[in-house]
Amino acid sequence: MKKSLSISLIFFCSHGLFAQSGEVSIIDQNVNPGGVIDELPLPPPKTEGHVYLFEDWKQAEIILKSGQMLKNYQARIDLKHKLVEIQTKAEVKVCNFSLLAELSITDSNGNRQFINTDQLQSKGKLPTGIVEVLLDKEVEVLKHHYIEIKEPTYVPAVDMGSKNKKILKKAQIYALKDGVLFKVNGKLKKNQELFGNQYPLVETFASSNKLNFKDIDDLIKIVEYYLSMN
Repeated sequence: MKKSLSISLIFFCSHGLFAQSGEVSIIDQNVNPGGVIDELPLPPPKTEGHVYLFEDWKQAEIILKSGQMLKNYQARIDLKHKLVEIQTKAEVKVCNFSLLAELSITDSNGNRQFINTDQLQSKGKLPTGIVEVLLDKEVEVLKHHYIEIKEPTYVPAVDMGSKNKKILKKAQIYALKDGVLFKVNGKLKKNQELFGNQYPLVETFASSNKLNFKDIDDLIKIVEYYLSMN
């Protein structure tokens, strides 16, 4: 009798734990065949990457449109919010791209020059903000840095996809010649308009020197060769 009472009590307690108040139990063979445990909510997605062109602080010289020059400051470029963070002794200050005329960044790899696109004379539409100046001659080669945010693609039902948000750094190369803007894409033959009548010679030079138009350093060599013929 005692044994029977103990079994009944255990059953009663267990039933009360998993199906009290008329709620659906996560272990209830009648309403949840197979006793599959419901999925817990996913944690908030993590973010891979950052919004800066370079995450560490670098020596900078900044010229504002007002003519004011800021020297000997540490700075970094926030591509998402389109501003430059400037580290002072007291705090970090920010300067919107719209206030900048020019920006020079120096590190162990050398000097990098940036200019506000509204300072350039162009018949084409350049992106708003700043571009990096890779070549400053009769043909200007410019690099527009930007980011793309890739949202999580995870699908719990099939347990596939990425759970994290990703910040991807992208860049577009432009060439500015005689005020005409060229969007540089793909292989050399897709950019014949930039070189005009000199294209056959440029193509021969690139081919004989095994230069890859998609490589920035090689692209600069090709453009400089083109300029040497004029």
